[in-house]
Amino acid sequence: MSNDLHIKFLKYGDEHSDGFTINELAKDLGFSGMQTDFILTEIHGADIVAKTGQYRDDKRGDERERIMILSFESKFKLLDYIELQEARKSSRNAMVVAIISILISIFVGLYQILIPQEVILIDKPYQEQPLILP
Repeated sequence: MSNDLHIKFLKYGDEHSDGFTINELAKDLGFSGMQTDFILTEIHGADIVAKTGQYRDDKRGDERERIMILSFESKFKLLDYIELQEARKSSRNAMVVAIISILISIFVGLYQILIPQEVILIDKPYQEQPLILP
């Protein structure tokens, strides 16, 4: 659960690179009070955002109205997450292709073993032809 909230938070912060507040985040993503409190706790405990000294609507002192932007470390964490998701998707696609290839190989092998092939025999023995140079 916390990982999902963390990723949603990072994506939201990346989309709102000009700055956002916790109240805007909670409103836009539909977070409950408990989820918003969790995000606030995470922000205080880690280097997730770079806090600006500005507040929305001059509400100084209200931490939920402080304008924040993602830190560089958080942006790199989001990039790592996105790359990991793409790698997993690519891995699944490669697995499907590999399974299909193995099945095709099995069917071709069984066909060659079980279905008799017609062999054409040549009555004439092979005769070596002299090499004629121009």
